[in-house]
Amino acid sequence: MINVKPNVVFHPETWKNPAMWQIIQAVVETSPSGYTPTITSGVEGRHSVNPWSKHYTGEAIDFRIRDFTGSPQLWAEAIEKKLGDEYFVLLELTHLHIHWRGE
Repeated sequence: MINVKPNVVFHPETWKNPAMWQIIQAVVETSPSGYTPTITSGVEGRHSVNPWSKHYTGEAIDFRIRDFTGSPQLWAEAIEKKLGDEYFVLLELTHLHIHWRGE
């Protein structure tokens, strides 16, 4: 199970891309028992200073960490290991950013 923060907007292509479903699966499978991850961002808002952010093409999702019940760093590492080199996982101050590196 996964939550989505109100007002999150997804790119029309996001859920057509199997890689994005892989991200969801990895996040859920690496979450501690009883913890439900929350998506905090899709395409809405401003994403870094990079105009080529994968958020704008629907290939990135952010997940809340403020209510995470374990170590966000260890969670990020577990997700990264599960997804492999085709994905980029970045632990930021307020969230976990994950995007697909593929084309």
